[in-house]
Amino acid sequence: QIVLFVLVFLTMGSVVAEKERGTAAFVLVKPVSRSSFLAAKLSILWLSTTAGLVLSASCAYAYTAVLFSPPRAMLFALSSLLLLLHVVTFVTTTFFFSTVARSQVVAGVLSFFTWILLASLGNLGYASEFLPGRLLTLSLTTALGGPLAWEPLVGSAAVIALSIAGAFLAFRRWEP
Repeated sequence: QIVLFVLVFLTMGSVVAEKERGTAAFVLVKPVSRSSFLAAKLSILWLSTTAGLVLSASCAYAYTAVLFSPPRAMLFALSSLLLLLHVVTFVTTTFFFSTVARSQVVAGVLSFFTWILLASLGNLGYASEFLPGRLLTLSLTTALGGPLAWEPLVGSAAVIALSIAGAFLAFRRWEP
């Protein structure tokens, strides 16, 4: 869970800080489209998040193999991919709030409230199976050889798609 806190703090200023300092307006007067600007920001966020997770998962696999017995590589990799999807979901929602907010603090607070809201909706019956938080349980279940449920994958993909669409629409309307 600490990873999500750190990632929210790192991501919450990705766009809003550029807007506050005026560097976004400076870049956008060049022949750079707004879509390219946001796509570059989001790509870097996703790549750095993926690199961090790959590094930490590799270390976890190595020390588990040394101290105990090596986990099944394919199940460990699938479990790590599910964790990556969970983390990318929250990075993308924070990116959305960074695009629509007027300050980094507001973007961070909205991201934390969204995180808490999605975590507290776990009692919705079958609908709760689609929440991104279910990816954590699914990751553990998958690592132990359990079945792969599709519902949290669809729910996370929907949250990511809505966040990206919202960010691009909001940034298109932003006036420097």
